[in-house]
Amino acid sequence: MALLSIRVDCSKGTYVRVLAEDIGEQLGCGAHLIGLRRTRVGAFTLADAITLDALETLPMRSAIVSYCLRRLVASLPEIALDQDAATTCARPSALATQTSTAPTL
Repeated sequence: MALLSIRVDCSKGTYVRVLAEDIGEQLGCGAHLIGLRRTRVGAFTLADAITLDALETLPMRSAIVSYCLRRLVASLPEIALDQDAATTCARPSALATQTSTAPTL
């Protein structure tokens, strides 16, 4: 049995298992995955990863969560809100009842 190892850099919604099947079909031999390892999600790489057990034992857990959240939104465009808009955003239920023509981010 021949094995092929490939690295795929893809966007969300890519079905890597289907990609393997398609490659096998094009090669005329069939194919399937024997392993799949996610090495990056957005701004996070394996170098940033820690286990859940390790996270739960860290005394600064809330600071780490805050840091991670800042990294997650760092690539999003910044939006300045006036006080009324900030108050509305702080109450998600109020957002659901309003209609807006603003683009969805």
